[in-house]
Amino acid sequence: MIQNKMECKKENFGELIDVYTRTQALSDGVLVDVTETAQETGIVYPTAITRELWNEYIVPREEAPSELNLGCLYCNILAGAIEEED
Repeated sequence: MIQNKMECKKENFGELIDVYTRTQALSDGVLVDVTETAQETGIVYPTAITRELWNEYIVPREEAPSELNLGCLYCNILAGAIEEED
């Protein structure tokens, strides 16, 4: 009988060869924490996006008004939430 989630994962996927946590990815800059903004859209879970997505679509640009950049962040968060529901 499986005792806990880790045993279940081990049984289904085998021994872990490496672990890279969300905390490490945030610390390394691979992920950007957008939890506060996500909560404004109704998402209650800790939320992060990749640095590439942040740099390419969210980070403020001189030619774009800040409202547009915030709108892009909202759209990306909501798109991810909708995809998770499907």
